[in-house]
Amino acid sequence: MYSVITSPKFWDDIEKVIQAQENIILYREIGNEIDISDCLDKISRLAVKCLIIDITAVADKNSLKHSLMNYLIKRESTRVIVIAPGSVPGNATLSYLFSLGVWDIISPDITADEVSIYSELKECLSRDKSYAKGVKWFIGTSAPYSANTVMKEVKVIKEVPKYVTVNFTNKIFTVWGNAQFACEFAYYTALNTQYNVLLVDLDFTALYTDIYLGLYEQFQSGIEHNISFTNLLESVKDGDVSKDIILSGSTQVVNKLNLIASEYIHINYAKFQNYPIENLIDAAHRHFDILIINVNSSINDPFTIQALESSQINLVPIKANVATVNKYMRYIEVLDGNNNIPLDKHKVIAYCYKNGVDMDIGMIRRIFDTCYLNKISYSDAREIKYGKGDIYSNAMTDINRHEYNTVLNMLGIAIKPTFLDKLKMRFARYITNMEVNNEVTKK
Repeated sequence: MYSVITSPKFWDDIEKVIQAQENIILYREIGNEIDISDCLDKISRLAVKCLIIDITAVADKNSLKHSLMNYLIKRESTRVIVIAPGSVPGNATLSYLFSLGVWDIISPDITADEVSIYSELKECLSRDKSYAKGVKWFIGTSAPYSANTVMKEVKVIKEVPKYVTVNFTNKIFTVWGNAQFACEFAYYTALNTQYNVLLVDLDFTALYTDIYLGLYEQFQSGIEHNISFTNLLESVKDGDVSKDIILSGSTQVVNKLNLIASEYIHINYAKFQNYPIENLIDAAHRHFDILIINVNSSINDPFTIQALESSQINLVPIKANVATVNKYMRYIEVLDGNNNIPLDKHKVIAYCYKNGVDMDIGMIRRIFDTCYLNKISYSDAREIKYGKGDIYSNAMTDINRHEYNTVLNMLGIAIKPTFLDKLKMRFARYITNMEVNNEVTKK
């Protein structure tokens, strides 16, 4: 059973090929200015084996990518064949569609006297979809994730930590729209690396960092944090500030982790816009090994935009569902076009990921391609800890520890070896020295 979206010039060929297979067309839309979003929404309610799309029939080419992504999330098993007349490898839209798993792309020669897709479509439908035949359309930096790859949960965790970061330079990470992850990431990094970490909360629409770092009562006890934050901004407004001044305006959470935040006061949002936040970011970056900035998800928030522009990497911890994925896909494209923030600056993390409930991790990889970083799994222990107002980062499950270690390593941050790891390294050095001595003795 088929669905077809095409211009009139290819309809006859498509109909003949499908009829020759003695198959039926459940849905068809023929025209030159077709609303692709509306059509795919209708088709998603039908159980079709194959969807054929002629992209020349689509009115808004920009909506094709998002609409088809949403469709494939709902109907991942549907085979999609795209007709792209006159296209050649290097086309960004076709490369993106390929990364979604659309491997069948027919590109008839539009310079021919009579443009026909009959033979190519017949050949295409005579075989299964082919990664090898379609990969020429992909222009990413690495081969995209294959839909045939089987994802398996880690049952036995064997960590191979990275202990030494060569030529380490101070880092700035902006955590976009997820204060819980920002706190977990900052706390875990401080506990498990040799680096000094500063977490700056620039979400002035709500205060969550105090809750996730176990500081709620302390922040509710007075207005001194608001005064300290204001004084710090006054200092950076006048020029460069020392590390001591920054520390005086912060709260020590644990050894090697400090938090700069203000109580939630509604007038702060407008008041703090009068200060050069970029000066604070610049000073903090110079004085701390790792600066982590927490911001809300709004792309209309000036603090969010400033942080996303100033950071080296934007970490995007999202809930792996259709609505959230679609929202951030659109946000990332808007920021690329309006603020010149490159797409590859964002690194997506499937946060609190639930197998069998959330979107398939393979689909997440295909959608975000090289922007996908890792997943951080859901944990009952996390929910229990936060439900009681406790800190989770110092009591993580082994799976979450393994996932955070992977994230740190992928970001070029060395973790500290455990006591057992140190014993293993000493034993390895002892064996190496024994082997060297034996070689010397032989000579």
